[in-house]
Amino acid sequence: MKAPLTLAVLVVCLVVPALAPAFTLTSWQYNGLAVCTAFYVQQLTDCIPDGSGGAFIAWQDRRTFEWDIYVQHVNAFGMTLWAIDGVPVCTAAGNQYDPRLVLDGAGGVIVAWDDQRNGPDDIYAQRVSASGTIQWTLDGIPICTNAGDQYTPLIVSDGAGGAVLVWEDYVIPADIYAQRIDGSGNILWDPTGVSVCTATGYQVIPQAVSDGGGGVIVVWNDSRTGNKEAYGQRIDVTGAAVWPTNGIKISNGAIYDDVRVATDGSGGVLVAWSEWNAPGSRYMAMAHRVGATGTTQWGPYGVLQSVFNSNQNTPVIAPDGSGGAIVVWKDDRNGVDTDLYAQRVSSSGNIQWTGDGIAVCTAMGDQHNSRIVPDGSGGVVAVWEDDRYGGYSDLFTQRLSGNGATRWNVDGEAVCTADYHQMYPLIASDGTGSVIVAFQDARTGNNGDVYAQRIEGRFGYWGHPEPLAASATDVPADQGGKVRVNWFPSDRDVLNQQLISHYSVWRAASAAAVASAIEAGVPQVGLADVGEAFAGPAIREETTASGASAFWELVGTQDAVYLEGYSLTVPTGYDSSAAGPATHDFQVIAHALGSQYFNWPSNVVSGYSVDNLAPPPPLYLTAQRMGNDVQLKWNRVRVPDLKNYAVYRATSSGVSPVPVNFLSSSTDSLLTDTGAPLTTLYYIVTAKDVHENQSAASNEAFVSGATNVGNTPAITQLTVLQNYPNPFAGQTEFQVGLPAPSDVKVEIYDVAGRRVGGTVVHDASAGWQKIPFAGHNERGGALASGVYFYRVTANGSTVTRKMVIAR
Repeated sequence: MKAPLTLAVLVVCLVVPALAPAFTLTSWQYNGLAVCTAFYVQQLTDCIPDGSGGAFIAWQDRRTFEWDIYVQHVNAFGMTLWAIDGVPVCTAAGNQYDPRLVLDGAGGVIVAWDDQRNGPDDIYAQRVSASGTIQWTLDGIPICTNAGDQYTPLIVSDGAGGAVLVWEDYVIPADIYAQRIDGSGNILWDPTGVSVCTATGYQVIPQAVSDGGGGVIVVWNDSRTGNKEAYGQRIDVTGAAVWPTNGIKISNGAIYDDVRVATDGSGGVLVAWSEWNAPGSRYMAMAHRVGATGTTQWGPYGVLQSVFNSNQNTPVIAPDGSGGAIVVWKDDRNGVDTDLYAQRVSSSGNIQWTGDGIAVCTAMGDQHNSRIVPDGSGGVVAVWEDDRYGGYSDLFTQRLSGNGATRWNVDGEAVCTADYHQMYPLIASDGTGSVIVAFQDARTGNNGDVYAQRIEGRFGYWGHPEPLAASATDVPADQGGKVRVNWFPSDRDVLNQQLISHYSVWRAASAAAVASAIEAGVPQVGLADVGEAFAGPAIREETTASGASAFWELVGTQDAVYLEGYSLTVPTGYDSSAAGPATHDFQVIAHALGSQYFNWPSNVVSGYSVDNLAPPPPLYLTAQRMGNDVQLKWNRVRVPDLKNYAVYRATSSGVSPVPVNFLSSSTDSLLTDTGAPLTTLYYIVTAKDVHENQSAASNEAFVSGATNVGNTPAITQLTVLQNYPNPFAGQTEFQVGLPAPSDVKVEIYDVAGRRVGGTVVHDASAGWQKIPFAGHNERGGALASGVYFYRVTANGSTVTRKMVIAR
């Protein structure tokens, strides 16, 4: 049955999250979620996105007084999905350091680390499944155990469920080597690794990105000329060097600090570094792009990021999604304290913002140790350590758009300002502007816990202010036309941290339905118009990621009242039928307290309503044989969604409504069984609605083979059915069943109990009688619209029913 476009009756109930036993029921907290607070010291080393809005986090851990390797999976809603305080990846004898992560393509990760179980430093690896289960040999498989030490492992995906690992190899002097493994941990290249660079001097602190074809591009600090410079090499999927032996030179002049890299999205690499400028006596932030073939794209030795005469150190780089890059660096142009500045370079190497760079944060104190990731819209999200409050470092974040505008508060939004130091932030992006920041935290005084915080992309708020739509389910035991939209609340719908005032619930609508609604006067609004007191109905339009228009109808609102879950019963636009379910999409919007322009949409869920109520059974089926025909009659079923009646016949008593007994269907309350066999026959009737719900069977009626012989259910007492139609405007009909001949008196009363009409039928015969009523009083005048009662008296008994006149 079609429901009108009006606000639904509010139904609020607790929705309990259905979580697997391995889950720890947590959520994002003010100043961060505790990822690991185990005994002694944990040092964070890596954090990567899980592809679903969450992150994998790795650290080296001294809870047993030797360094071991642990990992944890945190989802977008702040739930730690694996064991409390992390899954132990390696607890072998000796120390294990510096774990690095890459996705395994199956919901888990491959971990690489520096391992001292054999004395010198070696490289080991392990795979952890999506459920947090160790997949390979306990404590990991050896990747390189050559003579000498192997340090600083890096790992990138090979795109086939395996990984390529890169490390420093100290044979004298330090060189760079690589190895590829498959998803089962099998070594795929030379057992001792393939050389990336074995030039004279030291090659150290490698950085790596995937080349997009199963290989790797490695960039490192190189001292072969006496100065520390940036060099790079590409190793293809077979382990062969693609660029000139021992790599190509990327920088010009002495590099001050470590190089940073990012993929350019086209099989090449973006590189950033700080370079000493001797004539200017300053350090300059530089960036370069190297193509897949090893050709430098931005001049011979890169692009200067700012012409301002200041020191620009520790630049970090991220792709802008168009072949260019955004670079953020530490800058001392404003005095003793260092600030953060940024620049964008086009795919062809042209500076896009002001030549001096734009300010990311110029708050008091130092801003340093920044990290950036793409926001999925041509900009970046940055996080950094910040000393603005003096004494201890906190963490702040900012989102920059592709045109260089800061999208959140000036000087950034706080990630964590808890007591003591928050340090070494790492950042994982969900690709839509929201990020998870993992960091090392000293709030307990030991400098060694691991925490994380989510920052949503729209306004930079911590946590998950977006509600999570869980389901849209049918309302049981109703006539259809409604579903229950169930959702988990915003993280900010909590006592003492209340940010959310209310939720609005929307149903997707077709353009045709919207046009009809607007023609009927339904207003078109924006989300900022839907305040706490907004009463609807309303239509809103949004632009999808593809640029198309999508329309939504407001179907309900709900105050935010700190519940663990919400459920609101809302109307559907149309019903399901026998032809298939009428599926609708629903979305929940969380609205900010005190700011009508701040709101957060949920994901979209789908559902449909079902008419769960079968019609009542037809009453008083009679059967009368007339020659070769049997005339069947029954009392009409009074439901608005009635479709038809199904008649069943058998040659023995106990007829069941199964296909083999089906005779015919009828939309009326009578049927003639033409040419019925001249034998005893038994009949039942059921009612069906438009959703194919079938009633229980009527009484069973039978006929013999003789003409004019039938079966009529006995009427043992005065029986009065509901008048039909009801409500009515012109005329209705009372159906009265008499157990014996009698006068029948019908009296009409208004709601005040005054008699306003009536009639008498004298000497009515036993059985069913139909008594018409034209809605007039005893003087012949039409009765006004309203509720009335009719009282029927016969055979010494009285029955009263209610009826409605609607003129």
